[in-house]
Amino acid sequence: MTARCLICGWPAGTGAECIVCHSPLAGAEDARRRARLAWDLRAAHRAAAGDERALLALVAEVRSDDPVEPADILAAGMNLRWEPDRHYDHSLGAIANLLSALVAGDLEVLVFVCLTADGIELHRAEASGSRLAHMADPGPRSEWAELTAALPTDPLRRRFVLAGGIGTNEPADPVAVVADILSQLPDLDALLISSRRAIVVVDGCPDWLPLSRVRAEAVTRYRASTCLKHPLTGPDDSAAALVDSLVRQAPVGVRHELVLIRPGDDGVLQLEMATVLRPGEKSTAVNEVEIYAPVGPTGPVALPFVIRPTAVTEPADWEMVELMLADVPRGRRSRIRVSLNDRAQFALDGVPVVSGPSSTWLELLHRMPRRLVGGPIDVVFAVELVDGPAAEARLDLVRATVDAIASEVWDPELIRVGAIGYFQHGDLRREPETHVQPLTAPALAKRALAAWRTRSNVDDYAACVEEALADAAELAWRDEAHRFLVTFGSRPPYLRDQLPAYTNACRKGLDWVAAYNHLAARGVRMIGVLGQPEWPAPRTTDDVAWVRLHEAWQALGAHASFAQQDTEIADILHAVQVAYVTPSTPFAYAVATSPSRNHPERTS
Repeated sequence: MTARCLICGWPAGTGAECIVCHSPLAGAEDARRRARLAWDLRAAHRAAAGDERALLALVAEVRSDDPVEPADILAAGMNLRWEPDRHYDHSLGAIANLLSALVAGDLEVLVFVCLTADGIELHRAEASGSRLAHMADPGPRSEWAELTAALPTDPLRRRFVLAGGIGTNEPADPVAVVADILSQLPDLDALLISSRRAIVVVDGCPDWLPLSRVRAEAVTRYRASTCLKHPLTGPDDSAAALVDSLVRQAPVGVRHELVLIRPGDDGVLQLEMATVLRPGEKSTAVNEVEIYAPVGPTGPVALPFVIRPTAVTEPADWEMVELMLADVPRGRRSRIRVSLNDRAQFALDGVPVVSGPSSTWLELLHRMPRRLVGGPIDVVFAVELVDGPAAEARLDLVRATVDAIASEVWDPELIRVGAIGYFQHGDLRREPETHVQPLTAPALAKRALAAWRTRSNVDDYAACVEEALADAAELAWRDEAHRFLVTFGSRPPYLRDQLPAYTNACRKGLDWVAAYNHLAARGVRMIGVLGQPEWPAPRTTDDVAWVRLHEAWQALGAHASFAQQDTEIADILHAVQVAYVTPSTPFAYAVATSPSRNHPERTS
């Protein structure tokens, strides 16, 4: 039998130097002692993993009969930083190919045999039915101390031996340690791991000599496809976390889509597909989708994620991978970020996910209406554009409401939107008292409103409501459409004639009552959204301010009336009958002009 090397403790071979540690087999006793010391100190550094207190305690214990100088300890720790070898990138590439085979169905399981400082762990990656790789439940784990009695019971000293240390106080026998471990390596067949498997050995202690022998045997015995050397010796390192990070780099096997709906120009509802995972991209990808929750239904919207087999065209035959319920505000857009968690399940960021009754894919399809219900609508929004505490909130509510209408109906002929912005008299400016956007497609009205701005207040007690009504009466209302005028403001109109009161009369001599009656005769239904009056206590000469406010806004809200601070978009849309989908409709709408990177695909 070949003699053991006095430095590393392994069979040294018959040459002039050890075949393992390359130390000279002959030489002065002092030189061999110092080489043995340096060997042990390097093992102690690796075992302590940067913990200086543990390092000093370990050295004092394993070299108790041979005091060590601090300079020797410091010198031994130099140049121990691990660097990836030339095989590292090749190993990562091999793992990527194995993960591709897994999601393609060529493999049933990918097993990672991980050698760590404390034991051996098995982790498995599998592919879901929708061809997404994910970590399976953890496999068995064995501590090195369970596999051999030749190791010390103290965890730190046990690491010292596994890192190659010998010591002078109860010196270790690395050959016996490795022989015991190899006799106890897990039998993958006995663990009922599928024969359609591939093995990756992960060496978490690349520079630890005894474990490198275990790694070499594991690669051979398990017929490993590759071996990845990646240190896992630090206090925060984890084999499970490393394997999870590798598995999450797996490519997506098939396209995954979120099912939305869109109203066609003919009123027929169509399914709209938004891709959330593309074939070939990494499963760590995060994609954004913008959705709109229609106001007809109530409660959360259903977000079904499906895969469509290549040869399948009928929606009833698609496979729903996962169904999530999102609690999003009705009548507003929401941007959601879609990703996968470590179990290859969808996760949403940007909207709250809630629990609720489960539904099958066919049940969801049966709840979807075939077409929009309701006739054509003309709606005009008149908004007071006077500075004040609630002015911006008022204008924002109008803009958001028009945006919701544009999202509810994509047919420009089914619903038309007009807008009138009104200001005040009583100053020397020569700007017009109103802005008028004729009845047109909702998207055009939305664009016009984006440019509107408020003006400073010059009259606490009135605004040009009468001019807004007169302008509304001149618009091209359709006889066949349901007609609505929604007025947003906080002040009464100017009177036609000057009275002995504080507020001036309308410069143009307009009578708001006459304009109102003209609109009512045309069948225009009045909806009022009144904010808190933004004036100080009325003066004694203008006690009629409250009376004028009440009379005017009672008429302006004859069909429906709302307090601005309590009003939601859905309230207004229901009032103007823009609720074209049935209450049971489960899906969200695709957004007509979404800036998302996803481009929804339409299907009938």
